[in-house]
Amino acid sequence: MVRLGPMADAEVTALLDALVPLRPSLRARVIELAGGNPDLAVRLVADRIEQDALVAVDGGYDLRPGTSLTLPDRLGRVYADRIAAVMPTLSSAERTAICSAAVLGST
Repeated sequence: MVRLGPMADAEVTALLDALVPLRPSLRARVIELAGGNPDLAVRLVADRIEQDALVAVDGGYDLRPGTSLTLPDRLGRVYADRIAAVMPTLSSAERTAICSAAVLGST
């Protein structure tokens, strides 16, 4: 099994900049929410594009007024499905650790 740690903020910045130019404040918020997960960073931006929630402004794209950057329900389901697929293969201690992490979050 390959274990990957969180991607550095500079790497996520480079990834996002290669995909779509975001205003620095929005890019910083995406990076904060993604917590080093490049898949999540890309999905957050893609969701805002699909929802027509980005507008072109000087310096890149920003959120359309009245919209916010949050984890979409369907994105949460994608990750929940991935975890559910793996859970049966884990030991009891590993399942307990995942459930505890889910409850505790990043605190």
